[in-house]
Amino acid sequence: MVRGRRGRVEDVLSIQLPGGPQAAAQARRALWRLRGDLDPPLLETARLLVTELIANAVKHARSATIEMKAAVGRRKVLIEIADDGPGFEHVPAGADDDRASGWGLFLVDRLADRWGVTREGGRTRVWFELKRA
Repeated sequence: MVRGRRGRVEDVLSIQLPGGPQAAAQARRALWRLRGDLDPPLLETARLLVTELIANAVKHARSATIEMKAAVGRRKVLIEIADDGPGFEHVPAGADDDRASGWGLFLVDRLADRWGVTREGGRTRVWFELKRA
């Protein structure tokens, strides 16, 4: 959870999406529900990264549902995408490996201030943080 100054979370969004071809578009639309004072470039970066991570979950996890959580604090935005897929081993950008493909995690690595992957309780969670200006 993102904590702003004095430990306050400013805005939180949590949605369940069907794991089909419309999931990324639904997630992008849902981000518009977040507070209106987010800088447009930050919101567009968040929308791009959410699109890529949801597309990865749909393509690779084949999960019936995908969960997206977003928390906005005064200093950062935290977004998490979770699915019931089998998980994966992250292959770093530039690795000469047949498992490396697509732009999703490459873009997350380049554009997010921090990010990570966890696997617990049969769910894979990919999260990222974007600092607010």
